Amino acid sequence: MLQQLAIQHQLGLREHRVGDADDIRTQLVDHISSGSCQASGSGLCASLQNEYQNTTSSDLEAHILQFASKKGNVSKKALKQILVCKHIKFNEDNNVNHLRKLLRSYATQLRKGKRSEWSQNIHSHEQYEHDKRLNEIRRNWPQPASIDLKEKCIQNFRAATSSESLRQFTCACCAESVNISERKVLPIHDINLNLMRNRTDRVFDTSKCILPNLPFTDGPLANVLVDPGGVIHGDGELSLQMCRQCSSSLSRNKLPWLAIANLNVLGSVPSNMKTMTMVEEMLIARCHAKQCIVKLQDHRNDVSLPSSQRGFKGHVIIYPQTVEELSNVLPPPIDDVVHPICIMFVGPTLPSQSWLKDKAYPLVVRREVV
Repeated sequence: MLQQLAIQHQLGLREHRVGDADDIRTQLVDHISSGSCQASGSGLCASLQNEYQNTTSSDLEAHILQFASKKGNVSKKALKQILVCKHIKFNEDNNVNHLRKLLRSYATQLRKGKRSEWSQNIHSHEQYEHDKRLNEIRRNWPQPASIDLKEKCIQNFRAATSSESLRQFTCACCAESVNISERKVLPIHDINLNLMRNRTDRVFDTSKCILPNLPFTDGPLANVLVDPGGVIHGDGELSLQMCRQCSSSLSRNKLPWLAIANLNVLGSVPSNMKTMTMVEEMLIARCHAKQCIVKLQDHRNDVSLPSSQRGFKGHVIIYPQTVEELSNVLPPPIDDVVHPICIMFVGPTLPSQSWLKDKAYPLVVRREVV
């Protein structure tokens, strides 16, 4: 929660140890109490920017601290955090009234354009250390990476791209394939299943559309729209595996926007289309809304390594495509089929015709299927 709040205030690029709540809390207190929201580009600070757009950050800081020093506005613990951020000396046994008095005194000095000698000295020392470190980096730049750093980078890369890290599961609520690290398993008695009851027959005209087949017709999941791939059959009890977004929404008794039960049912794939290859689907599609990269390489079933990749992880470039034009004659011209496909061959030599017939199943086109 603190890390998310820090990112919303655009503090995510500042140096802090990930997961160190005290460091993040201190940065948030310093950001808010110093009036930095006024100069921030964060959308979370937009209301403050509009209200105090003609106010200097120093005046805004004094105004915030004056407000915090009033009785009942801020707790004793929060007062101490503010005093620490402002480098104001205090004793741990000081009562809350004394802490408010110190903060009011500091705010008054700010209004007069002054800062305490202690605060000025601390700021000067921190600036000196920062400049010293920056100059040292500039003199020694660029530095060769150490062996330990290289090994650590390789280990991190292998861990991030290993089969275990790239493993996915199906969310029972929205049917999305999600990384296994985001999986939440919830027993069905902890979920309000009424939120996911089928209501398509009450929304759509049954005479004009085909209603989806329900995955479960009896038992506790009867008439509930969930993906069977996300249902876990345990010892006498059913559980649902979900992504973080769906789990969070259901815990607040809300139906997720992308839930299957929220009228996002596409229906089951017809039996004669379930075994179609990618190219076969493109031959019967009236429009193409995506492009595909196919990687072909030899796969040895007798070798299994933790670092063996079975997926891609990285950046994706999305650009507009012309999908408003629908084909009236099928199959489309061969150029329209070939253009959206990129094929990569990985290996020491080009594949032979026999290898392609044997191994390149995603590119196979069967006349009888089309």
